[in-house]
Amino acid sequence: MEMVIRCYPVTLCLHSEHNEVFSLTHWEVLSKSLMAFCLIDFLNLPPQIKPFGFTHLWGQMTAKKKRKAPRQQILVVPTEAAPLSVGTLLEVLCAVHLSSYVDSPFNDRGGLMIVGPPGVLKSTFLGLLDRNYNDVVNISDINVKSLNDLRDQIASKTIRTLVIPEYRKLHERHLYTAQNVEGHVRALVGEGFTSASFEDSRINRLRARCTVLSAMTPRFQTDHFRDWEESGFNRRFLWSLVRLRDADLLERAVEDWRLVEFRMAHVPPIPTNDSIPNLTTYEERREMRRLVKYQPGGSHAIQIALLSKMLAVLKWWYGLRKRSAREAMHTIRSFARSLGKEGAELIV
Repeated sequence: MEMVIRCYPVTLCLHSEHNEVFSLTHWEVLSKSLMAFCLIDFLNLPPQIKPFGFTHLWGQMTAKKKRKAPRQQILVVPTEAAPLSVGTLLEVLCAVHLSSYVDSPFNDRGGLMIVGPPGVLKSTFLGLLDRNYNDVVNISDINVKSLNDLRDQIASKTIRTLVIPEYRKLHERHLYTAQNVEGHVRALVGEGFTSASFEDSRINRLRARCTVLSAMTPRFQTDHFRDWEESGFNRRFLWSLVRLRDADLLERAVEDWRLVEFRMAHVPPIPTNDSIPNLTTYEERREMRRLVKYQPGGSHAIQIALLSKMLAVLKWWYGLRKRSAREAMHTIRSFARSLGKEGAELIV
C-alpha cells in the first residue's frame, strides 16, 4: 500500500542512493513499504533513510526492519517547484526524439509539451533538436496541406520528429481550421495519419507516425485544457511545467551584452542500426507510473510508454559514454519534477 508522509515546517536531510544530500523543507516522502497513514516528527528519524517497515504505535512511529524484504525505492516528491538543471532538460529532449528508435510493441509515439511563462527559453531549448538531428523538422506554422506534404517522409521515417516552437501559432486562425490541424497532430503521435479529408480514402497509403515537441504558456494551456481532455489530446503528451529560477537572467544578459550560453558536451547519436534496445526493468516501468501521477489525460498509458522509452535511450547512451545505468534513472527522476503539480525551476 502506498503511503504518504508530510513534513511541514521541518527541515530534513535525506541521503539518496546516489550519495547526494537533499536539504528539504515542505517535502513529501512516498514509500511502498509504509502500511498506514499518519503524521510523523521527522526530527526523530535517522539521517539516512532505508527501506524500513513501520508500525503505528500511539500516534508515533517506530521502525522495524523487514526480514528478507525486497529493496524498496524511496521516491521524494517536492510540494513546491523543484530545481531542474538545463543540462538535464536538454538530455531529456534528445531522449524524447530518439524514443522512436527504442524496441517496443507500442506504436504510439507521444510527445512533449514544455509549458512556461514567456521568456523561459522554451523555443531555444527545442531548437537544439533541429540543429543536431537530420530527422527533425522545425515548423513554425503548419496547416493540413503542409502536414500532408510531409506525410510520405514521416511514413518512411525520414522525418521522426516535428518541432513546433510555439503551439499557440496553430490557433491563430479560424477556429475550425485550427481544430482540423490539431486533429492531424493528435493522429500523428497516436494512431497514425493516413490521408487528408480531401483525398480519396480508397487509395492504400502508408501510415505516418512521428513524435511532436512544442511549447506554450500556462494561460494558453488553461484556455484549451477542457477541450484537450475531451479529445484525448492531453493524454498523448508529457506536460513539463518550468520557470527560470533566476527571473532576471535574460535582462542581465542584455545589460552585459552577451548571449546566455548553455550547451551539451555530447549529444546522443542516432543509432547506426536504427534500433535501441529496451533495457528497462519491470520495477523501473512501475516507477514511471508514479512519476506521471499528476499528468492530465486520465489514462497515462502513452505517457508511461514514452517515459519508459526515454529511460531506455538514456541507459543506452550512458552505456556508450561509460556512465552508470543508474544515472539514467536519476536523470528521469530529476526531469519528472517538472511533471508534478508545482513544476520545476530551471537552473541555467
